[in-house]
Amino acid sequence: MVSRQPSRVEQHSREPNVGLGSNIDYVAMRDVSAGEELTVDYALLDDYDGHEIMACHCNSASCRRVIGGHDWRRRDLQRKYKVYFSWCLQRRIAEISGGTYE
Repeated sequence: MVSRQPSRVEQHSREPNVGLGSNIDYVAMRDVSAGEELTVDYALLDDYDGHEIMACHCNSASCRRVIGGHDWRRRDLQRKYKVYFSWCLQRRIAEISGGTYE
C-alpha cells in the first residue's frame, strides 16, 4: 500500500503501521485493515533542533511518553525502523555510524 497523500498520515504512534518508502511515499510496515487510521512514528520524518518536546499519547505498550526532534538518533529506533526513515535521516544515520547504515 502506498499513499501519495501525506496529509492523511498525521497521527503519531510508537507502533506505527506506515513508514516512508521515499520522501513523499508512505508504505505499509505491516498489514493495515480497511478503515484503520494510518499512523507514523515522527522519529522517521525529521531532525528538529528546537527545544520543544511533545508529549505522546499514542497509548501503545511501547510508548516513549515524549517525542523529541532527535529521536531518530536512538539505536533502538534505528534497528526497529531501518529502511523506513526519510532518505535524509538514513544518510545522517550512515554518517554518524561511520559510513554504514545497518
